Amino acid sequence: MNIKKIYIIYLFIIVCSTSFAEKPAGILVGFGNNKYKQINCPNGTFIDVACGKKHTLALKPDGSIAAWGDNSFGQTNCPNEKDFTKIAAGAKHSVAIKNGIPYCWGDNSKKQLAAPKVNDLVEISSTLNFTLALTRNGKIVGWGDNICGQLDYPIYTGFRSVAAGGFHGAAVRNDGIIFAWGDTDDDGILLECPSGTNFVAVAAGLEHTIALRDDGSIVSWGLNVYGQTNCPPGTNFVAIAAGDFNSMAMRSDGTVVAWGYNRDGESNIPPENKYIKLSAGRKHSVLLKSVKSQVKAVNLTL
Repeated sequence: MNIKKIYIIYLFIIVCSTSFAEKPAGILVGFGNNKYKQINCPNGTFIDVACGKKHTLALKPDGSIAAWGDNSFGQTNCPNEKDFTKIAAGAKHSVAIKNGIPYCWGDNSKKQLAAPKVNDLVEISSTLNFTLALTRNGKIVGWGDNICGQLDYPIYTGFRSVAAGGFHGAAVRNDGIIFAWGDTDDDGILLECPSGTNFVAVAAGLEHTIALRDDGSIVSWGLNVYGQTNCPPGTNFVAIAAGDFNSMAMRSDGTVVAWGYNRDGESNIPPENKYIKLSAGRKHSVLLKSVKSQVKAVNLTL
């Protein structure tokens, strides 16, 4: 093998390791209710996706945001900027993080756009009319509607995962303990968190919550009218998501399973094994399916 061939192979390895390994990209796959064209996903590659009530957001590799679906309140009028790192979709509003700063747009009838003046946010979760976020040191911050105490979150630091539900919130602390607060209807079952110190992530629906353990198993609690808390068995799950009335989980092999409400087909997962991200909304779901990198010819003169 001559020097030119060695150099081309070395260049290819560097490009792949720096461009694709850190931010795996995928194409969008949407299913479920499409009354507002919320599953008319754009072409191209994306690195994250978030489903709202009737609209959807997706994050491009350059940090710009695409949005589609219902725009009655301007919830798809995304900032024309790049370098966003996180996105979240509420019922009629949207949120994103750039350089630790929250950007909000859409409906503000419940102060959904009244984000605090902070610059250290790393995670966000949005739902009906409020948003919860995590700072770099794991402190929870929130804004929007607080009619049921959904903003009365713990004041500790050291949380690793947070989720905004319909009128409740939930979070996992670094020690693996789950906390929940807010809506106490239906005998307070939403606040009856499972015991243990082995939880790593949490997701919340309208009136149910799902959590992921460090052994890859999942557990759920809350209302179960549509079977949304009937989690599948197994210990090979790596990611979870909750729609208003259904739940989803991704296995380590990239397959996704869903359960709960399915009247509009929002739990009919296309049979693939290459999914990398999942999101569920009111009556629709959107997944990211991985795509293989393509190598372009490079003309090098040595």
